[in-house]
Amino acid sequence: MISRRTLLSGLGAAALIPQLPVRAWATTPSKPLQMPPLVDATSSGQFSLTAQAGETDFLGRASSRTWGFDQPFLGPTVKLNHTGDTAVAVHNALDQAISVHWHGLVVPGDVDGGPHQLVDPGQTWSPVLPIDQPPATVWYHSHTHGKTARQVQMGLAGVLHLTDGQDDARGLPTTYGTDDLTLVLQDRRFDQDGRMSYRVTMHDQMMGFLGGYHGGQWASGVPPPSSQRGWSACAC
Repeated sequence: MISRRTLLSGLGAAALIPQLPVRAWATTPSKPLQMPPLVDATSSGQFSLTAQAGETDFLGRASSRTWGFDQPFLGPTVKLNHTGDTAVAVHNALDQAISVHWHGLVVPGDVDGGPHQLVDPGQTWSPVLPIDQPPATVWYHSHTHGKTARQVQMGLAGVLHLTDGQDDARGLPTTYGTDDLTLVLQDRRFDQDGRMSYRVTMHDQMMGFLGGYHGGQWASGVPPPSSQRGWSACAC
C-alpha cells in the first residue's frame, strides 16, 4: 500500500521523468495544484450537498459537460468528527435520480446511500450518520443502479476526512491546501477536441481507460512548496 509521503514524493519526481508523447496536450505543470474546497462540519455536526450540472475545461481547449456537488465538477472535501451524529441534506438539482453512498463509513444500511435510496430530481434526502470509527480518509459518490460509473465519471464524488482533532498534538500538518493536501485521482479519457469522453468497451470495464497507473499521467499542477502531507481518494 502506497504511503502518503511516498505519493507526494512521486508527484515531485514525476516532473523529472521524460514522458512518452501519448497525449499531445501534455505540458509542464505551471499552475498551482487544484484541490477541492473544504467544508468543516466538525463544529456544527451538519452539512449539505447539492448535485448540479456544470461545465469544466480540463485541458484548456474545450469545455465538457460535468456534474458536481455544490460546484461544476466533483464535490467539496468534508471534514467530520470520527464519532457522533452528523446530519446531512442531499439535494438533487439534476434531471435524473442519484444516490450518495458514504464509501468507507461504517453506518447502518438505512443511511448508507446505496442503490436502494434514490434521490429523485428536485428532492432532498436527509440522513443522520451515526459515525463511530477511527480517523480516516474515505469518500462519497453516487451509487445509482446501472449508472454508478457514468455518474461518478461526470463528477458526482468527493472526499470525507474523519478526524479526532488531535493532529496538531501529533505534530502533523493541518493547514488544508497548504501543507495538508487532498488529491482526487480519476481514470479519464478525452476526445481529439479535449472534451471528456465516456465510450465504454468491455476492456474499459475490466481495466479502466488507461489500464491503472502504468502509462497514465498525473494531473497538471504544482504542489505548494510547503506541502508535507497528502491524502488521496480514487474516484475512478
